[in-house]
Order: sequence, then structure tokens, then C-alpha cells
Amino acid sequence: MIKKWLNDKNRRYSDGLNIYNRAKKSAAKDKFFAQVQEVPSSDIHFIYLERELRYILRVYGDLPPVKTVQEPPPPLSRSLAASDKKTPSLPPIVVKPILPVKTVHAPSDVETVLAPSTNKPKFFDRLDPNTLPDDLRQLYEENKTLNRDISALHVNLKHYATLKTPEAIKKRQEIKELLLQKTEHKNKNYEAIDSWYNSVSVRSRSRAASDLIKQIKAAERYLQRNFQKTDPETINKCNQRKQFLIENGVPWKSSKTK
Repeated sequence: MIKKWLNDKNRRYSDGLNIYNRAKKSAAKDKFFAQVQEVPSSDIHFIYLERELRYILRVYGDLPPVKTVQEPPPPLSRSLAASDKKTPSLPPIVVKPILPVKTVHAPSDVETVLAPSTNKPKFFDRLDPNTLPDDLRQLYEENKTLNRDISALHVNLKHYATLKTPEAIKKRQEIKELLLQKTEHKNKNYEAIDSWYNSVSVRSRSRAASDLIKQIKAAERYLQRNFQKTDPETINKCNQRKQFLIENGVPWKSSKTK
């Protein structure tokens, strides 16, 4: 299972984490891997998950595939087995009184628009508006006004939905068209902000992952050059780098023999 996941070009973080939880020999890195749910392959969590699974595959071997165990069908009861050739008795027919059918009102397209959308943009509750570029900050502020306008239109639409006059029907149609326009405008604004937020997040995660990998390689090179030295200062620096590698889930072993 590990090898199959590693060879999959479209591998997902959550699938790899499930395999890791089955194969792991220690729970020391569980808190680190549980910090995220689904991240791209450039994320530091994804990179270290791959490293851990490659280490497990090399040292302990692969996991066997999960076998689905099918439960056997329940045994046939003695009474049913004995009545294979007998015609079962039919239950008595009960005539129930016919009840009046209740008419269910199907919502019209106007009433469908009446229900406000509860979908939130991906960046919702995570974005500091002060970090937005000026043009996107303007869209963010514009959406505040659009949200107030949309709420007011919903109230008006609910009022006119109770009236059956031709004027009320015409007014409902006008409100519905305006409501759809403003909702579409608001969603486009959120899409523009969402696209910017995702691109910034991916770049930040990729840059952080790249910097951390450089630090790890530097620590490994320092240990490889200096782990045999006996002066206190160098021993202290080696211990610091070993601790840094441990905190980031990187086992270090010398390729030299003492």
C-alpha cells in the first residue's frame, strides 16, 4: 500500500496519512501530521509524510492491502427450511379507509431565490482584510454593501410573495432579477479574493517548505563533519542540530564509523 501511494502521481495527503497511521511505529509525529487535513504536495506536512513512509517502506517493508471480509449470510431458520415446498399462508387483507390527500406546495423559482445562500468563501474567517491589495480590498468592502442590499431584497421579496395581485407578481420578478444580479456580483468578488488568497497561501507554504529543507540539509552536513569532535562547544552545537532534526521528524545516523 505504501509503494502504491508513493507511485501515484495524484496521491492525496489524507490517503497517505491513513496508511501512515497503520504502519507507524511511534506516535511521536501524530500531532504534527494532524495539523492539516488536505494539503498540496509542496506543503511541509506532505513532504515529511512522504519521507516517513519511504523510511518505513525501506526498513520495515510494505503493508499488505486491506482485505474486505464478507460476512456469511445468516443461517436459514428451521421453520423456513422445512417449508420450502409448502405454500406460505398469506396474511389477512386489511382494508384501510381512504384519507384525503394533502396538497404539498412546491416552491416556485421566486421562493427558491428567497432562501439566502449559506456558502462562505474559502478564505472566510482566515483572512485579515488589511493584507489585501487595494483593488481586492475595495471588492471586500463592496461586498459588505452588497450583503446589506441582498438582505433587504429578501425581506421585500418575502413581503410581495404573500400578495397575488398582478402588480405584486411584477414586483416580485423585478426583485428576483435584481437579487440574482447582486448575488452574482458578490460571488465574483469573492472568487477574485479567493483566488488571490489561495495563490498567496501556496507560495507561502512552498517557500516555508523550501527554507526548512535547506535548514535540515545544513544540520545534517554539520553533524556529518563534526559529530566526532570532542570539544564542548562543538558537542553543544551538534546536540542542538540533532534536537532540531528530531523536532522535524528527521532521524539522523552517521555514515562514518567511529
